[in-house]
Amino acid sequence: MPALLACLVGAMPARAQDGQPGPLDSEEIDKLFPPADPDAPTPETPATDPGKTGADTTATDDPLTDLREIEKRTLDERTQQAAQQYKTMVETARALLKQPETPAAPPPSLGAECNDQDDVVKMLTSRLVQDYVKTAGDPEAATLDALIEARRGLQLLGREARESEPLETELAARLMRKAEQLLRSTRKQRDKILPVVAFANRTAQLIQLLGDTGLEQKLIAEAGAWAAELIPPMLGDIAAKHDYSLVNAVFQVARAANSAGLDTGNADVDSLMRRIEAVMQFDLTLTFHLTSTGANGNVEEWLLKSEFPLRYTLGGGGKTVRAVIVGEGTGDYVSYVDKEPGSKLTMQAPSFPVGAKIEDFDACLGSATVIIDQFYSETETYLTHDGFPAELPMLQSAWIMMFEDRQSGGAYAFKVPLNNLNATAIDRQIRVIMGVFDGTLTIKLEHRPK
Repeated sequence: MPALLACLVGAMPARAQDGQPGPLDSEEIDKLFPPADPDAPTPETPATDPGKTGADTTATDDPLTDLREIEKRTLDERTQQAAQQYKTMVETARALLKQPETPAAPPPSLGAECNDQDDVVKMLTSRLVQDYVKTAGDPEAATLDALIEARRGLQLLGREARESEPLETELAARLMRKAEQLLRSTRKQRDKILPVVAFANRTAQLIQLLGDTGLEQKLIAEAGAWAAELIPPMLGDIAAKHDYSLVNAVFQVARAANSAGLDTGNADVDSLMRRIEAVMQFDLTLTFHLTSTGANGNVEEWLLKSEFPLRYTLGGGGKTVRAVIVGEGTGDYVSYVDKEPGSKLTMQAPSFPVGAKIEDFDACLGSATVIIDQFYSETETYLTHDGFPAELPMLQSAWIMMFEDRQSGGAYAFKVPLNNLNATAIDRQIRVIMGVFDGTLTIKLEHRPK
């Protein structure tokens, strides 16, 4: 310090008596640089008051230790909350078990047919079923579900939770009886199958959470047997009432009947398929009436007809497998008339093969597509008593020209109305006028179940 002061004194000018700067004295130096207090605390070690509010007395130099302490406090809080929730649900279950048992709410009438053809109907049906399943088992279902969740939550935190086990068993037994009573009260009610089977499956799932697979399988088997009873009368209604909408529904019911996972199931699929094929037999009648008017006004007239059975079968390929109604037969030229006065023109033509199938046979939408490969002979011979025979493919030319817009894949497709609950499933006339030709194709499909 004396050396520093000497430098400062020597470097700074002093104030002289004539007003010029002169040397600083020691008093002025002290004003510029006040002496430090040797007892004052240094800036690097600020004083702390342990009693002062807000003083941090818990901080450590190990952040990992602090984090573990926070996690421990959080785990303790979660465990306390889970224990309280578990205790509440145990008390709720005990109170419920003291109340008399109540039956499940009546299920809505939905049926199994015509629920998946339209996306809106499918969505609404699914919503109705879900809403019913959520509430039909209450209060037992909601209480059991919450109690199981509370027990598992506490066990995951490492705490024992055995107090609820007998309560869960009693709740499951009550819920089982509720589902069985619903199956009995809705027996053979086809319009209840969707909500009833869904409720039984949901009940079985809750029971499965308790580890009682025997009770679960018993309930599923009972629901399957309940569904299997619906199949014979459904097949009967297809045959007797011509309710074609039940065909897809039968397979849905069969899946529900076999949902128990048994080897044989309650519905033999092969036998069911043979029965469907028997009740879905039809006779197809095709007629084609054609007239041709020449420039001179002369009219020629043809009538062709074919009738043969169609059978229900599975078609398609790869992953696209669908039901079709298919058959084949023979077509004939029933008559030919040349209406020109005094004409002796006649026509001869052999019988011809006809193949037909019906796709998109949808009774719910009321439509079907009839596909015909051809409806004419490859040769027609026209002759007079005093002239040479002439080969003229009149019908072939007329058919191809009139139905060109319906050609698809080498065949001809006709979308027609489908009459459900009627032995005459299809009765449609399709008339086309083009050039000199005026033709009417009549398609008639008669139900002939066996």
